Amino acid sequence: MPINWQEVITLGGAAVISTATLGAVSWLIKTLVSNRFALEAEKFKTELKASADIEIEWIRAFLTRASRVHEQQVETLTKLYRHLYEARGYLQLEAATLRFEGEVSRDQYHRLCAEAIASAHETLLNGRLLIPPDLVKQCDRFFQSVFQGRTDLAFAQHPMVVDTLQRAQFWNEAQQTVRNEIPRILEQIEIAARNVIHGEPPQ
Repeated sequence: MPINWQEVITLGGAAVISTATLGAVSWLIKTLVSNRFALEAEKFKTELKASADIEIEWIRAFLTRASRVHEQQVETLTKLYRHLYEARGYLQLEAATLRFEGEVSRDQYHRLCAEAIASAHETLLNGRLLIPPDLVKQCDRFFQSVFQGRTDLAFAQHPMVVDTLQRAQFWNEAQQTVRNEIPRILEQIEIAARNVIHGEPPQ
């Protein structure tokens, strides 16, 4: 049987065309898919960057607010401690058993102590939301102890208290409060305030 070269050529050409067509279609699909992935990847990168920028701005704003709050805390605690320290000093001088020539009167120390306590109260009231609750409680204990010490001192020196033993008891209780209890509370306040200022954990 003779070979029909015309059919062979036609079939071969069709096969070549089909292969070329498949290759072109395959290349086109691959190109479209690659472009699609590239567009999706670019879109994802853009969205990711936008999201990261928002997070960075939020963190920056948060750190700025935290820094301002901390500055206010430091200022408040510094003022508060100074007033408490002054009050303790004036009260100790008021309760001192020995007096020096030219020294101011007990009434003057009493007035200065009252002024320092009033300033401390005002500072604590204005900055109460900036101070940790435990530190606020320690300050309240300090105020109560100062009040108790001043009350005992007042009774120890009041003319109506004629009983010598009772007067001595008031005086001893005042000395115990002024010399021991108040300095101990103030030391605890100082430690707690330093922890807040320096960002250290409570001890």
